[in-house]
Amino acid sequence: MNLYFILFILATLSSQTISACNFLKRSSNIQQESCIEIIYPAKRVTWETDSFHTITWKTNGKCSQPKSIFLIDNAQQHKHAHHVALFHQIDVSLGYVFVFIPTRVKQTRQLLAIGTEGDNGLVTVDSVTLINIVTK
Repeated sequence: MNLYFILFILATLSSQTISACNFLKRSSNIQQESCIEIIYPAKRVTWETDSFHTITWKTNGKCSQPKSIFLIDNAQQHKHAHHVALFHQIDVSLGYVFVFIPTRVKQTRQLLAIGTEGDNGLVTVDSVTLINIVTK
């Protein structure tokens, strides 16, 4: 059986942690800090493009760097997966932020990731969840 098929099934049926581990495995240059845990959206929530959505989280200690929020196409199986930045340098202490999903985001399963941003996109990942994107 194809390894990617097995990973897809596990990511679909398991917790946020499995999705994060699969993504981190594919993206070996991205490290995990784990100072934030996404509360909402929960796994498999469906969001529409061209609309605003709320992301909530809780903190697990002090974050060492400013955090940003990204969407990453779950279908891309390489470490240079395309990232769409939704919000730069969130105020971690608030515990929530409103984001706009632009129409250019692909209608597919996406990984919603909170992490540290570098010159070339996402550098560290704190928390990730798998969501579905549909066009409005």
